[in-house]
Amino acid sequence: MSRGLALVTAGCGTAAGTMYMTSQADREEAVESATEAAVDRDALLAAAMGRVDVADGAEVSVAVLETGSGKGASYGTGAFDTASIVKVDVLAALLLQAQDAGRTLTAVERTYATAMIEDSDNDSTSALWRSIGAARGLDAANERFGLTGTAGGEGPCGG
Repeated sequence: MSRGLALVTAGCGTAAGTMYMTSQADREEAVESATEAAVDRDALLAAAMGRVDVADGAEVSVAVLETGSGKGASYGTGAFDTASIVKVDVLAALLLQAQDAGRTLTAVERTYATAMIEDSDNDSTSALWRSIGAARGLDAANERFGLTGTAGGEGPCGG
């Protein structure tokens, strides 16, 4: 039986991001039935993470969410800068603000957004960062998205 899992945050060093994966429950010894009431998912994840090679001195934090049931687990307590993944968040905030205003993206916004996502262009990110209202605009969008542990930084690209 296949279960969809959303890796909400994963970090090692100073980079983090969002990744999606599929796990085969019949092949994973650490995965138990989601219908079992007393499953300690954090302990299962900790056991699985114990088998992951991590460089000396590196800090690792992981959170997973089973999208179908809403059940999740976390490992580690580190908080990490998001690096270029913030560009996806900036784009989501921009699209939300445009939707709220009842409009599509302008030609300039589309140009910046394309360069930001396709080329990881920091100048375009900075322009859109200012356009969405910097950290305040990003934080407002993230609150609506339910991203309660994500906050915009003070840098020109949200870092």
